[in-house]
This record gives sequence, C-alpha cells and structure tokens, in this order.
Amino acid sequence: MPTRKLFQPPCTSRSASAHGSFDRHVRLDRRDEAQLVTALREVEPDILVDLACFQPGEVDAVVRTFTGTRYLFMSTGVYPNLFGKTATEGDFVPLAGEVSDGDLEYMQAKRWCETVLFRHQQFPWTVIRPPAIFGARDYTLRIAAYIERMLDGARCSCRARRTNGEPAVRGSVTSGARPR
Repeated sequence: MPTRKLFQPPCTSRSASAHGSFDRHVRLDRRDEAQLVTALREVEPDILVDLACFQPGEVDAVVRTFTGTRYLFMSTGVYPNLFGKTATEGDFVPLAGEVSDGDLEYMQAKRWCETVLFRHQQFPWTVIRPPAIFGARDYTLRIAAYIERMLDGARCSCRARRTNGEPAVRGSVTSGARPR
C-alpha cells in the first residue's frame, strides 16, 4: 500500500548534506546556540523533533528560542538502573539542585535535560524515552511510528511483556504544557 506524503520536514545536521532523502537540509552545529537560533528563524517549525540534544544547556537554548507548538525531546529509557524492576513514570523524577554548565556523561545529561524541561511547565514539551539508543546507522526507522502516532494525537504505547507474562515498560512518553 503506498503511503501518502503529508509533509516533508527539513533535516538539520552538521554534515554538508543530509543523510537520506530530504527535500531540504539546514546545516548547523546543534551545540552552537547562535546557529540554532538562526535555523529556527529560517525554518519556523511548528514541531521540533530533537534527536541530537543531550546536554542541559542545549535544552535551555531551545526553551528560550523555540516558538512552535511542540518540542519533542528524545531521551533514553535506559535510566535509572531499576535492577530488573518494571519501570513506572515515577522512576523518572526530576533532579534537584543547580544544572551543571559543563558537559555531562550521556545518561546523566539526559536526566538533566528532562529536569530542565520539567522546570519549564509552560513550555510545550514532550519527552520520548525509547528503550534503545538511536543513532545515524539505525535503518529501522522504528521511532518514525511513535512520532507519527503522536502527531496524529493517538496514544503512544511502548510496552512489551516479559517471559513470565508481567508487563515491562520498554519506553515512555511524558509531556509538559499543552500546545499553544
């Protein structure tokens, strides 16, 4: 069955050209706030899907400059270490204290990114916690289905069953403010 092309979002990356088939590519270093501001002004996205951000200062920059209806932050479902216990939303609690200015290791950085978003409840954010870490060489496009369902307003369930029949959270979605 052929799929209908509803829209073709631009791709942004540090590369000189996009990987994949995109109608438009904007080159920027996601870590450079000035380049982020320029790209957001140029593209004016309604929805910003951020697969590259993993430092809390980068989330702060988005909160300050993004004016669209929803920011989708790709986090990770591999924290905290639950030692085999089924994860619940309550296991993903915001951290206390001041946000570090320096570069943090991956999982700690993702936790702080979520904390920054949680502290900005008026900002329209959604955190997606896939059960794996996605990268440039992931040709399965498994995250596309989750994003499409969310854009359609459908419930996003990312659950699996353990061999003993108990449910096991394989990923989760948390949202902040409603769309503007």
